Amino acid sequence: MKINYRAVHSNLKYKWRKVGSHKSIKNAIEGKNGAKALLSKKNRFKKIWDICGEPSYVFVWEENSLSGYLLRRNPEKKDNIQMVKSSKYEILNFEKNGGCEIFDLDSYFDKLLKEHGEELFEPAKQLYPDEIDNEDITKLFEGAKTKVIVNKYERDSKARQQCIEKFGYKCQVCEKTLEEVYGKLGTNFIHVHHLKPLAEIGKEYSINPINDLRPVCPNCHAMLHNETPVLTIEKLREIIKKHNKY
Repeated sequence: MKINYRAVHSNLKYKWRKVGSHKSIKNAIEGKNGAKALLSKKNRFKKIWDICGEPSYVFVWEENSLSGYLLRRNPEKKDNIQMVKSSKYEILNFEKNGGCEIFDLDSYFDKLLKEHGEELFEPAKQLYPDEIDNEDITKLFEGAKTKVIVNKYERDSKARQQCIEKFGYKCQVCEKTLEEVYGKLGTNFIHVHHLKPLAEIGKEYSINPINDLRPVCPNCHAMLHNETPVLTIEKLREIIKKHNKY
């Protein structure tokens, strides 16, 4: 699948710079040569900033997709990258008309941000039964159990993000980050554990990401679920301490 990439720079000569080397959406957004690295002015991009000017926006999309991801630096917090989902035709219309003023993109981005909220890009991955994988708004709900071969749950990626923002990427059981163990491969990777398993709730409920969720590494997460009922974080810490494995 072809990945399209446009970077909007301040230098008019390079205002809509095209890049065609990305192999996936994830790579185009989060890779070492991706949009987030460009907007953050990582070392490898300093020359591009000097030649093309400061990048204001980056838009990436798959060739046959109707929508893509529009990214910018947070105007209020420059080290934070914001991302929204956008119709590709809206962006391509800007380009077709010879580009646009930055304030036009600002207005368009702010409109999407207000209407739909910030997009949290997470590639598809295998999830434990109590991990989170959907969107919602201010009040976060979970439950709505459906049966397809195995039980699947309605989940919210914003609850996961709020949990991680509060507790970070350190496992709440073994107190290690995966980056400590695997280096860059493990950077910003963590599972999220429900303190009370959804299977025991069986109905829709309002979830508090701070009170109900904790970040845990995959190994500790598996061990928490290796007993019935599920082990508490405190109990698994005691087991680890007893066997002195960490």
